[in-house]
Amino acid sequence: MKRLALCLAGILALGTLQADTFFSLEKAPAVLNAAIRPNQDIDLKLEENSSGGYVWTAVYDARVCSVSIKHERPDFPAPDGSGGYAEIEIEPVGGASFSVTLNYVNPAVPNAAPAKTIKVNVTVGPVYGGASAAPVSQAAPVSQAASVSQPAVNIPLLYNDQMFRFDSVPSDVQTSLLAGQDIDFDLEEKPRENIYWQVVKYDARVCRVKIEHDRGGLLKRPKAEIEIDGVAPGTTVVELTAGAGANAKVFRCHVTVR
Repeated sequence: MKRLALCLAGILALGTLQADTFFSLEKAPAVLNAAIRPNQDIDLKLEENSSGGYVWTAVYDARVCSVSIKHERPDFPAPDGSGGYAEIEIEPVGGASFSVTLNYVNPAVPNAAPAKTIKVNVTVGPVYGGASAAPVSQAAPVSQAASVSQPAVNIPLLYNDQMFRFDSVPSDVQTSLLAGQDIDFDLEEKPRENIYWQVVKYDARVCRVKIEHDRGGLLKRPKAEIEIDGVAPGTTVVELTAGAGANAKVFRCHVTVR
């Protein structure tokens, strides 16, 4: 089964699944949507706090999909027990569209109302009019045949394996990739302040975006490990956000794929 890693964009009440990322409990939306092919899976991660006894569970129709949940605990848990997460895989059984309800509950308290509920609506079938289906993106459609523009000279270049401190992360960078090539970089996160990076926009026909969250350790800074893979010629902006209010940050990577 080919796996499709999708992120939880969720900056609106009605979110859209995009590229692999992580949702904190505070920012988990009530509804998420995804469009996939029958041979694709959905992988997502949701925060769990082990000190409260709460875990994510799933309610679904086994005739149309399967759901597996793996509960992970951090190597270096915070004093309040935060830092754990549920790794969830949703897999269609056939070609029918379906919904999965994810509930954040305490199994020790029977019949109690969930502390959080997320409804994941999954449309199974061709996307963008054919077999080359791609995850739904918030970016405006870009023609595959569009000419590839030269990177803007006034935006700094992104280099492979760069690490950006949270307080000095640039607002804009640029990179140029060949189709099939990727670039990796890290953005500092602040788990104790519940500040994590998430992908909110990109064109999935031009590139793919993967993000993993490393909580760090005694000698390591917590960081988001991000990989951008070139898919087909074109240009797009990969936009990530983190924090809120005075701590809000926006990071945009202007991507040209040749």
